[in-house]
Amino acid sequence: MKKYTIATIIAFALVLHFASGTSLAAQESKSSQSLEYELALQRGTQAVIWGLPAVSMKSFCGSMQTQLGAKENDIVYFSKPMVSRHGFLTANNNVPYVAVCLNTKGGPVVLDVPAASEKTMYFGSILDMWQTPIADVGPNGDDKGKGGKYLFLPPGYTGTVPKGYLVYRPDTYTLPVALRPVSRPGGTLFAHRDEYLPLREWITPQLVPTIPIAHQLNPAVSYLEVY
Repeated sequence: MKKYTIATIIAFALVLHFASGTSLAAQESKSSQSLEYELALQRGTQAVIWGLPAVSMKSFCGSMQTQLGAKENDIVYFSKPMVSRHGFLTANNNVPYVAVCLNTKGGPVVLDVPAASEKTMYFGSILDMWQTPIADVGPNGDDKGKGGKYLFLPPGYTGTVPKGYLVYRPDTYTLPVALRPVSRPGGTLFAHRDEYLPLREWITPQLVPTIPIAHQLNPAVSYLEVY
């Protein structure tokens, strides 16, 4: 009986040993898989965050072409503030907008911004396709409210750069632009109680992309009212 008891204890101990060893190996394997999953998840999340600005700008310019019928360098403007049907998530709901996607593949492009008046001014930014600010316009921008010719050169441009321009060398060819006409103290954007002044009177012909340098080409720019 004593020998049987000792043998039983030894056998039971061996079972526990191998069982615990298997369990430990399974835990280590599960832990390793969990770590790999977490690494993949973190890297995937970081990739999405990294690419989000470019995807956003691509969508901005792409939607202007596919949904509004605008070409590159065409001026798109809203005669009234945007509403929910426009699907623009971050638009202000109390001012209209002027937008354009400049493209310098054909050569340098100039955006001629009019000076601020006593009652109104343009406010906004020119971005590259990574949503990096290239220039601001208006009284708090590079033209200081005096208006200016913003000259954007293509990546790697080595040609002549004329004087009298605000010169920029973005890293991307496409440059999304969104500007807002904003009333100054004592001014108003309203012609009547519920009707905004026609923006076309403000943006023609001052706010016109042109290509005055490399190809001496003035592209056929369209003005599209898209409200």
